[in-house]
Amino acid sequence: MDQPTPTVSQADVERVAKREFPADMLPEIMETLEMYIAPEPYRVQLAVMKLANGKFGELKRYVRIANEDWRDVLGLAEYPLATQNLLRWDELTRKELQKIIDADWLQYSDWLHK
Repeated sequence: MDQPTPTVSQADVERVAKREFPADMLPEIMETLEMYIAPEPYRVQLAVMKLANGKFGELKRYVRIANEDWRDVLGLAEYPLATQNLLRWDELTRKELQKIIDADWLQYSDWLHK
């Protein structure tokens, strides 16, 4: 089963940064996000912000994690239920898997577009 992946842009990153953090911190937030230097920068920067939940210290921590392995932050941010169920993925029915995928996509989409 394929999991959907978001198509995002720098404008999305900027919009979410303004929503998630105080305005006076935006230059520092953007500078910290730009410290991520691997694939899919906008998607990973959004994942980092989602996981940081408005906390600057967490933002820096998740950027470090993303620079070690960007898939770790994507899994936790975009696919939390799938990540939690990863070890039993083969035991789940197709219907259960689809329910997890749909729930993950809904929660991420709701967060991205709120």
